[in-house]
Amino acid sequence: MAAKRFRLKFMFWLDLSKSDEADLADDIEILKEQRLFSQTLRDGIRLICQLRAGRTDLLFELFPWLAAELNRPDESLDLVIRQEIDRLSHLIASQQGSRVVDANPPLPGLQKGKANGFSSSPDADDDIKLSIKAAKNGSSGKNFLSSLMSLQQ
Repeated sequence: MAAKRFRLKFMFWLDLSKSDEADLADDIEILKEQRLFSQTLRDGIRLICQLRAGRTDLLFELFPWLAAELNRPDESLDLVIRQEIDRLSHLIASQQGSRVVDANPPLPGLQKGKANGFSSSPDADDDIKLSIKAAKNGSSGKNFLSSLMSLQQ
């Protein structure tokens, strides 16, 4: 004897006076014509629930090309970031009045900072005076933050 099938029906409403819901109604009609509406609804609900739970396995199962797209390096973005780092390095160096010397080798495409003119070792009886030049109006910090914000766009 076969097991009795138990099925549920869910209904929902769309407000056609809202443009996004009217567009959704049009998409639903196309999906129904292609006999894909029920499966799309099931996949969509499963996908949203899994993404909200922090799981992406169903996303990549339904859209396998997406995993390859996310792993593809974006050379143009990499170049933009390198140029921005180079610009920020020069801006910071000009605000400080000298070039920044980095012990680590620079990233490809960046210029290594020049030495700042310190002598190898001062005489023991010389007085050593340090002077620190701070930005007068805080513009270096503001420039840095605005540059970072432009990277997000």
